[in-house]
Amino acid sequence: MSDVAPDGIDVDLPQTDVSTVRFPQIEKIEATEVLGEYDYSFEFRGAEDDAISERVRVIYAQNGSGKTNLLRAIYHILTPEVDSLQSLIDIPMKSLQVTFRSGVCIRMDRSDWRDGSFGLEVTVPPEGYEGMAKPCRLAVDPGDFGSRMYKRVLAKRADYEDYLNNLQLVQSHTIFVGDDRSVQSAVPIFEQQESFVKSFREYDRIATRSAVIASAHTLEVQESLKRIEEIFSRMAFANISMDAGQGGGAYAEITRHVLQGKKQGPLAAEARAQLLRKINHILLRGLSFEKYGLINLKQVKRIRLEINDTRSNNTKLKSLHAVIDPYLTNLVDQMDALEKTKGVIDTFVTSVNSFLDRKSMSFQTLSGITLRNKKNEILSPEKLSSGEKHLLLLLSNAVIASRIGCLFIIDEPELSLGIEWQRKLIGELLRCSAGSSVQFLIASHSVQIMTDINEVVSPRAIY
Repeated sequence: MSDVAPDGIDVDLPQTDVSTVRFPQIEKIEATEVLGEYDYSFEFRGAEDDAISERVRVIYAQNGSGKTNLLRAIYHILTPEVDSLQSLIDIPMKSLQVTFRSGVCIRMDRSDWRDGSFGLEVTVPPEGYEGMAKPCRLAVDPGDFGSRMYKRVLAKRADYEDYLNNLQLVQSHTIFVGDDRSVQSAVPIFEQQESFVKSFREYDRIATRSAVIASAHTLEVQESLKRIEEIFSRMAFANISMDAGQGGGAYAEITRHVLQGKKQGPLAAEARAQLLRKINHILLRGLSFEKYGLINLKQVKRIRLEINDTRSNNTKLKSLHAVIDPYLTNLVDQMDALEKTKGVIDTFVTSVNSFLDRKSMSFQTLSGITLRNKKNEILSPEKLSSGEKHLLLLLSNAVIASRIGCLFIIDEPELSLGIEWQRKLIGELLRCSAGSSVQFLIASHSVQIMTDINEVVSPRAIY
């Protein structure tokens, strides 16, 4: 499905099977003179038996080493928006280069780390890349953003439009969770509704600063949960629609059986046995699907009761078999089509619940995500602890990233998390994005976060 992002940039929200989605992966990131004092250089590559190193890089450094500035710069250099170009002006570093395994390279250079002006270049392999056959360059100056109408002015400049369009071609989307727990991404699903923005601005004017921060955290969690509900619903609908289009459906099979009525079917006793075997298999396998509202088995249970109450020599079972068996086969096909969707939902729900104590989370396609306390009372996100909110924010966006982005950047994920939760976090982020090529770039002060990490990234002081 194609959507339109701000500033007229088209983006795609993949609807395909998550296990087959392959996003452009980053191979190397290099930055020089961050804050005028530090160089960073690291690769997303490890030993053959070190799968984590292929997908996770953790930057570990003291305060004042430019970690947050580096993360912000990486997010903005990969985001095809005019606002991101403006944000790069204020980030103090001399150069930044992101190299993809495809051979594409995105680079920012300035003459001095303190000078806001900079140049940008996208280069591609000699054979080209998805319609882009030659390098694309852009010079950015603070004066370009001097007017309140800068977006309209820049939109009319061919060099800006050409650069943003080509940048969109060569890389995928990026999600950035800051140390203030704000979530940034250029994907349309992250756009807040105008009513939400207006109400929050009004609250910002009348509330204390601490209340504003707490409210912002809660609203970010609520928005993230809404996004993941939408992702799950789209996945389920897409898979069911695909199955219906390919399989022809139960009614087509029933029609075929009726029109070919002369074909000899099983005897009454065998017809009864066959139906009960298939029904019992569906009811057993279908428990996990019904748990998330992906299918409804009430009718199947009623059919089993009716067949159980029927004598095995009832000759009408032969006719019943011809009608019911295609319906049951269709249910099996639906479960096959929804298997991976169920797996993604189940992984997220079980991952969240493995952290929660005296609380639980559930999901249903009709009602969405529900949080409950130990008394089984429904909880709103505002009733969660700060750590629980932060955890939900990270895990839900990890699932979303597996659908839409190649890079998930997190600044200080250990915020408000206890030691045990910190130790588990990276493993659960990887589980929630399993089957995709999402990469995680994390900056942290916590050694607990790095429990499963064999190699960490540290800056090199240049003076």
